[in-house]
Amino acid sequence: MHHTVLVPGKAFPHISVPTLRGDVLTLGKTHTKQAKWQLVVIYRGAHSILCTKYLEELDSMQQAFLSCDTDIIVVSSDPLNTATRHVRDLCGLTLCTGYDLSIDQMHSLGLYISDPQKGEENDRPFAEPALFLVDDEHIVQMLSLSSSTYARADLKTVLEGTKQLLNSPHKPITGSHV
Repeated sequence: MHHTVLVPGKAFPHISVPTLRGDVLTLGKTHTKQAKWQLVVIYRGAHSILCTKYLEELDSMQQAFLSCDTDIIVVSSDPLNTATRHVRDLCGLTLCTGYDLSIDQMHSLGLYISDPQKGEENDRPFAEPALFLVDDEHIVQMLSLSSSTYARADLKTVLEGTKQLLNSPHKPITGSHV
Protein backbone atom coordinates (compact mmCIF):
# COMPACT_ATOMS: atom_id res chain seq x y z
CA MET A 1 0.00 0.00 0.00
CA HIS A 2 1.33 3.40 -1.01
CA HIS A 3 1.46 5.83 1.91
CA THR A 4 0.15 9.24 0.84
CA VAL A 5 1.76 12.43 2.03
CA LEU A 6 -0.75 15.27 2.21
CA VAL A 7 0.58 18.72 1.54
CA PRO A 8 -1.08 22.00 2.59
CA GLY A 9 -2.49 23.77 -0.44
CA LYS A 10 -3.48 20.50 -2.14
CA ALA A 11 -6.85 18.77 -2.35
CA PHE A 12 -8.06 16.77 0.63
CA PRO A 13 -8.79 13.14 -0.36
CA HIS A 14 -12.38 12.05 -0.94
CA ILE A 15 -13.19 9.91 2.12
CA SER A 16 -16.65 9.13 3.46
CA VAL A 17 -17.38 7.69 6.89
CA PRO A 18 -20.52 6.65 8.75
CA THR A 19 -21.41 8.83 11.73
CA LEU A 20 -23.13 8.15 15.02
CA ARG A 21 -25.97 10.39 13.78
CA GLY A 22 -26.78 7.63 11.29
CA ASP A 23 -25.63 9.36 8.12
CA VAL A 24 -22.51 9.17 5.98
CA LEU A 25 -20.32 12.25 5.65
CA THR A 26 -17.50 13.17 3.34
CA LEU A 27 -14.54 14.36 5.37
CA GLY A 28 -13.52 17.93 4.63
CA LYS A 29 -17.02 18.96 3.47
CA THR A 30 -18.99 20.94 6.01
CA HIS A 31 -22.03 19.36 7.61
CA THR A 32 -23.58 22.53 9.04
CA LYS A 33 -25.11 25.40 7.08
CA GLN A 34 -23.24 28.12 8.95
CA ALA A 35 -19.75 26.68 8.29
CA LYS A 36 -17.49 27.25 5.30
CA TRP A 37 -14.52 25.20 6.50
CA GLN A 38 -14.12 21.95 8.40
CA LEU A 39 -11.72 20.73 11.04
CA VAL A 40 -11.23 16.98 10.65
CA VAL A 41 -9.80 15.42 13.82
CA ILE A 42 -8.57 11.84 13.80
CA TYR A 43 -8.30 10.18 17.19
CA ARG A 44 -6.92 6.82 18.31
CA GLY A 45 -10.21 5.49 19.69
CA ALA A 46 -12.05 4.75 22.91
CA HIS A 47 -9.04 2.96 24.40
CA SER A 48 -7.04 6.21 24.56
CA ILE A 49 -7.52 8.25 27.73
CA LEU A 50 -5.57 11.16 26.22
CA CYS A 51 -7.82 11.17 23.15
CA THR A 52 -10.87 11.28 25.40
CA LYS A 53 -9.48 14.35 27.20
CA TYR A 54 -8.60 15.97 23.85
CA LEU A 55 -12.10 15.34 22.48
CA GLU A 56 -13.68 16.79 25.63
CA GLU A 57 -11.58 19.94 25.23
CA LEU A 58 -12.48 20.15 21.54
CA ASP A 59 -16.16 19.65 22.35
CA SER A 60 -16.02 22.61 24.74
CA MET A 61 -14.54 24.73 21.90
CA GLN A 62 -17.05 23.69 19.27
CA GLN A 63 -19.01 26.97 19.40
CA ALA A 64 -15.79 29.01 19.09
CA PHE A 65 -14.92 27.13 15.88
CA LEU A 66 -18.47 27.55 14.55
CA SER A 67 -18.25 31.28 15.24
CA CYS A 68 -15.36 31.39 12.76
CA ASP A 69 -17.25 29.41 10.08
CA THR A 70 -15.65 26.04 10.86
CA ASP A 71 -17.46 22.87 11.82
CA ILE A 72 -15.79 19.80 13.28
CA ILE A 73 -15.89 16.08 12.68
CA VAL A 74 -13.96 13.59 14.79
CA VAL A 75 -13.19 10.13 13.44
CA SER A 76 -11.61 6.89 14.64
CA SER A 77 -11.30 3.31 13.45
CA ASP A 78 -13.51 2.14 16.31
CA PRO A 79 -16.51 0.03 15.25
CA LEU A 80 -20.02 1.41 15.78
CA ASN A 81 -20.64 -0.19 19.18
CA THR A 82 -17.32 1.00 20.64
CA ALA A 83 -17.68 4.54 19.27
CA THR A 84 -21.27 4.74 20.56
CA ARG A 85 -20.28 3.57 24.04
CA HIS A 86 -17.31 5.94 24.13
CA VAL A 87 -19.34 9.01 23.22
CA ARG A 88 -22.25 8.12 25.49
CA ASP A 89 -20.51 6.74 28.56
CA LEU A 90 -17.01 8.16 28.65
CA CYS A 91 -17.31 11.74 27.48
CA GLY A 92 -20.82 12.49 26.19
CA LEU A 93 -19.55 14.40 23.16
CA THR A 94 -21.84 16.57 21.07
CA LEU A 95 -19.27 16.62 18.23
CA CYS A 96 -20.15 14.94 14.96
CA THR A 97 -18.42 11.56 15.35
CA GLY A 98 -17.41 9.23 12.54
CA TYR A 99 -16.29 5.66 12.98
CA ASP A 100 -14.89 2.64 11.10
CA LEU A 101 -12.03 4.52 9.44
CA SER A 102 -10.33 1.83 7.35
CA ILE A 103 -6.62 1.19 6.96
CA ASP A 104 -6.85 2.24 3.30
CA GLN A 105 -8.49 5.52 4.35
CA MET A 106 -5.79 6.03 6.99
CA HIS A 107 -3.13 5.55 4.33
CA SER A 108 -4.82 8.02 1.97
CA LEU A 109 -4.71 10.61 4.77
CA GLY A 110 -1.03 9.89 5.40
CA LEU A 111 -1.70 8.89 9.01
CA TYR A 112 0.61 6.99 11.29
CA ILE A 113 -1.00 3.66 12.14
CA SER A 114 -0.39 1.52 15.22
CA ASP A 115 -1.23 -2.08 16.00
CA PRO A 116 -3.13 -2.80 19.21
CA GLN A 117 -1.04 -3.72 22.22
CA LYS A 118 -1.79 -6.72 24.35
CA GLY A 119 -4.21 -5.86 27.11
CA GLU A 120 -5.78 -2.85 25.37
CA GLU A 121 -9.48 -2.74 24.56
CA ASN A 122 -8.75 -2.14 20.89
CA ASP A 123 -8.55 -5.23 18.68
CA ARG A 124 -7.65 -3.62 15.35
CA PRO A 125 -5.03 -1.26 13.93
CA PHE A 126 -5.78 2.37 14.69
CA ALA A 127 -4.66 5.80 13.53
CA GLU A 128 -2.51 8.03 15.66
CA PRO A 129 -3.82 11.59 16.24
CA ALA A 130 -4.09 14.02 13.35
CA LEU A 131 -6.04 17.07 12.34
CA PHE A 132 -6.75 18.76 9.05
CA LEU A 133 -8.25 22.18 8.42
CA VAL A 134 -10.01 22.01 5.04
CA ASP A 135 -11.44 25.06 3.28
CA ASP A 136 -14.63 25.44 1.24
CA GLU A 137 -12.78 24.43 -1.94
CA HIS A 138 -11.67 21.15 -0.31
CA ILE A 139 -8.06 22.38 0.00
CA VAL A 140 -5.93 21.55 3.03
CA GLN A 141 -5.10 24.81 4.78
CA MET A 142 -3.35 23.33 7.82
CA LEU A 143 -2.51 19.87 9.10
CA SER A 144 -0.88 18.16 12.02
CA LEU A 145 0.12 14.49 12.08
CA SER A 146 1.39 12.66 15.14
CA SER A 147 3.07 9.31 15.52
CA SER A 148 2.12 9.15 19.21
CA THR A 149 -0.72 9.89 21.56
CA TYR A 150 1.62 12.23 23.44
CA ALA A 151 2.21 14.70 20.60
CA ARG A 152 -0.76 16.62 19.28
CA ALA A 153 -1.71 20.10 18.17
CA ASP A 154 -2.80 22.54 20.87
CA LEU A 155 -6.47 23.28 20.21
CA LYS A 156 -6.35 26.91 21.33
CA THR A 157 -3.51 27.52 18.88
CA VAL A 158 -5.44 25.71 16.12
CA LEU A 159 -8.46 27.94 16.80
CA GLU A 160 -6.32 31.09 16.62
CA GLY A 161 -4.71 29.86 13.39
CA THR A 162 -8.13 29.09 11.92
CA LYS A 163 -9.31 32.64 12.69
CA GLN A 164 -6.20 34.14 11.08
CA LEU A 165 -6.49 32.00 7.96
CA LEU A 166 -10.17 32.84 7.50
CA ASN A 167 -9.47 36.56 7.96
CA SER A 168 -6.53 36.54 5.51
CA PRO A 169 -7.89 34.86 2.39
CA HIS A 170 -4.97 35.94 0.20
CA LYS A 171 -2.27 34.86 2.61
CA PRO A 172 -0.15 32.05 1.11
CA ILE A 173 -0.63 28.58 2.57
CA THR A 174 2.43 27.64 4.61
CA GLY A 175 4.18 24.28 4.54
CA SER A 176 3.38 23.69 0.88
CA HIS A 177 6.92 23.47 -0.54
CA VAL A 178 7.61 20.04 -2.00
